[in-house]
Amino acid sequence: MKRTLLLGVLLAVGVPLGVWLGVWGYAWRQEQLRIADAQPAFDPVLPLRAELLSNPCGARYCSYYLRFPPDSRLCDENAEALRSLLELPSRNDLNLTIETPSITDASLGVLMSLRTIDYFDLRQTSVSNDGLERLSAAHPKAVVERRAEG
Repeated sequence: MKRTLLLGVLLAVGVPLGVWLGVWGYAWRQEQLRIADAQPAFDPVLPLRAELLSNPCGARYCSYYLRFPPDSRLCDENAEALRSLLELPSRNDLNLTIETPSITDASLGVLMSLRTIDYFDLRQTSVSNDGLERLSAAHPKAVVERRAEG
């Protein structure tokens, strides 16, 4: 009787605890892989005063939101640093918002090369409307926000 009771208690506590530890361990491992995936992509651009948000939901692949506010250090002279974003695995979603007026059409070559971007918002930059059209043509699957007409 005591063995049966002890076995019942062990099963009642041990099985849920084992399941919880397994789920926690899986989520922890996915987080470690996500960080390892993201570091080569984002480490070079974060010193430019970029803001990075992510929505991992416990999975390895997630949505990232990278924003360069107006006072960021991003400019045409260092826009090459954005090429590091190509290191992010394509299974992630990547939204890029640049509000820095010192980004112009001179940076279009770099921006057009960024195949990992799913959404571009460059409306606050100095990229011309023609440049935004060319960027949109270069990235037919991405959303490229346009300035309001008028």
